[in-house]
Amino acid sequence: MAGWPTFRTVKRHPLFESAAAAIQPDAKRFDEQLRGVEWAIATNPHRFPEISRTVLRLAKTDEWPGAPRLRIYFSVDNENLCTLRWVEVIEGPSTEEDESG
Repeated sequence: MAGWPTFRTVKRHPLFESAAAAIQPDAKRFDEQLRGVEWAIATNPHRFPEISRTVLRLAKTDEWPGAPRLRIYFSVDNENLCTLRWVEVIEGPSTEEDESG
């Protein structure tokens, strides 16, 4: 149907999994937070900024109760697949640069 978003498969690279495992014990709602990012990437990965001279894009989350602000690096492998490559906690106060990408 025209107008419906394309839902891509989002897989997690082993490096992403190990970085996520290190963050998760300190973030009670980490899984919920990741599901939200995975949905956003699955439905429209091109809305996230590209990192120059790489194949990566960057998604950032806001801090909310039980979950820190995150920086998530991912690739758009083809029209049907995206791969989460790395995740890290954004330390410090939110800045204008954080909000713009």
